[in-house]
Amino acid sequence: MRSTLRSTGPSPRRRAWLSLVVLLGWLAGLAPASADAGVLDHERYPLDNGLDVVLHVDRRLPLVAVNLTYHVGTMHDGEHPGLAHLVEHLMFRGTRHMDDGELFSRLFEAGGRGTNASTRHDLTTYHTVVPAAQLPLALWLESDRMAHVLPVITDQKVQQEIETTIDEWEDRVQSERDGPTAEAMWGALFPPGHPFHPVRPEAIAQLQPQHARDFVRRHVGPANATLVLAGDLPSDVRDQVQRYFGRRQGGAAPATPPGLVRTLTEEERVVTQSALAKIPMVLVAWVTPGLYAPGDAEADVLAATLEADRLASMVEAEAPEQWLSIHARQFSRLEQSVFVISAQGVASASPLRMLAAIDAVLERLRTQSLQPADVRRARRRFTIDTLRGLQRLEGRAARMQLYVGAGKDPDWLDADLARYDAVDERAVGAFVRDHLPLDRRVVVLSYPAKESR
Repeated sequence: MRSTLRSTGPSPRRRAWLSLVVLLGWLAGLAPASADAGVLDHERYPLDNGLDVVLHVDRRLPLVAVNLTYHVGTMHDGEHPGLAHLVEHLMFRGTRHMDDGELFSRLFEAGGRGTNASTRHDLTTYHTVVPAAQLPLALWLESDRMAHVLPVITDQKVQQEIETTIDEWEDRVQSERDGPTAEAMWGALFPPGHPFHPVRPEAIAQLQPQHARDFVRRHVGPANATLVLAGDLPSDVRDQVQRYFGRRQGGAAPATPPGLVRTLTEEERVVTQSALAKIPMVLVAWVTPGLYAPGDAEADVLAATLEADRLASMVEAEAPEQWLSIHARQFSRLEQSVFVISAQGVASASPLRMLAAIDAVLERLRTQSLQPADVRRARRRFTIDTLRGLQRLEGRAARMQLYVGAGKDPDWLDADLARYDAVDERAVGAFVRDHLPLDRRVVVLSYPAKESR
């Protein structure tokens, strides 16, 4: 059984940054990370059944973060949009040995916190933080639902969770002022049939109990999972993992769906009206390089630079008294990312005039570099934000899962942050020219419902 132990510490430059983050964490009331040890030191090994195990020891607090991630997500829904998210809900509805809701109650009674789950396009994660003495309970609970949730996926539970999932969609999309506008943007970027196309409630309503059972039978098992334990681990932690997970079987990795990378060949313009919106909005979006690919760090730095009031001052100069807010953000995914500029105007603002101002700023960015000092500040912001996220055990466990899901080593942190160190104003300008063309993008112009365009 192969075992690798990482014991290299952070570089001197990274250690200096980490010292700053220790101070920031103390000021925020967080448990500070040690600057003397490798931030993500770990031991990684597989069980005979294929379970990928990552152990990260931190003895400063008597806590353990438990993060079990299955390498399947919404992009693997196939002909059944919404299925991965539905299964995530069903995994909390009891097992052959646990009543409905018992997992939550037992973890709560044991002092657990942060018990939850999330479904991404490529991963589904179940996580909690427990007192170190309660680690056996947390391992048993996760092991039990890995092996024994299937027999209790009843028609009634499936229908109940379908209704809950649709309610969540309505809260997120229908009840939010900018929900329909954002939904229109994502739908235009990734048309029906694309794995990233937004899931609609009518598709969720078509899901059947057998779809959920087949999904669990195929993908919920040790051979398609990574278990990260971070914190005050006992000396017999490997024996405990073997005891609770060693007999589990199954779990196949899903095939990568075809056609993930979308190429835009022209501008697609969408005009929407929202009964909820009282102000005009503009969304401008481009497909960009995937997470960790060349260009991804440049996109993050550009967004961070523009967010620091730079974009607001630039568009205000182009179109005064039009703006309530304007933001830039990179939504990074492994296969393909999306760069978005979103703007909200005053009630009397013209979305077309707002778009013209945004385009004028983009044209300037093609020919005039951002200030080096602004780019440096954006790089620092990313380093600080990343390291602050590692102050808590659950943040470290989640970061290691993110790296593992991307095919990286769990302690890929230095290489990750080095991507940002290499970005300068010239690289940002090249990103704008190469990836943010005005003639290959999606533009959404949103008007309050009372207006007609």
